[in-house]
Amino acid sequence: MLLLRRRELRTELAETTARLERVDAQIHRLDQQMNRPPIDITVATQSLPAVHLAVASATSPGFGPAHIGPVIRPLYPKLIDALHTAGIAIAGPSIAYYEDAGDDGVIVHAGFPIDASVSHVPGLEVVDLPGVPLAAVAVHHGDMATVDI
Repeated sequence: MLLLRRRELRTELAETTARLERVDAQIHRLDQQMNRPPIDITVATQSLPAVHLAVASATSPGFGPAHIGPVIRPLYPKLIDALHTAGIAIAGPSIAYYEDAGDDGVIVHAGFPIDASVSHVPGLEVVDLPGVPLAAVAVHHGDMATVDI
C-alpha cells in the first residue's frame, strides 16, 4: 500500500510541478510584455505601385509571430548575400508577403525591389507584383528584432 501511495504522490508532484512551470512561463511572458519598448507601427490605406522583386521563400506552420519570425529572419541574409554575389543593387525597402498554403501552413515571401532589367538572380525567384488600387499597409519602424513583438 505504501509503494502505491508513494507512486500516486510522485505523479501528483510531477503534475503540480508541470502546472507551476506553466504559470512561471506565463508570468515571465507577461513581465516581458510589460517591459517592452513601445512598438512603432504605422497603419494606413494607400495604393501600391507594381514592384519588381528578388524573393526568397519558405514555409511556416502558421501565421502567428512565433511561426513567421523563425522562418522569415533567415530569408533576409539569404537575399542580401545572393544579390551582393550577383552584383545587383537593392532598389528600395524590404517587402514581405504571405500566401495561405492550407494545411501545409503559410508560404512566407521576403523580397527586395531590384531594377526592372534584372530577370534572373541565382538562388532567388524574380517576381513582378502587380499594383494594388487600395491596400491596408502596416509599416514597422525600427529594428527587425522587434517586428514580432
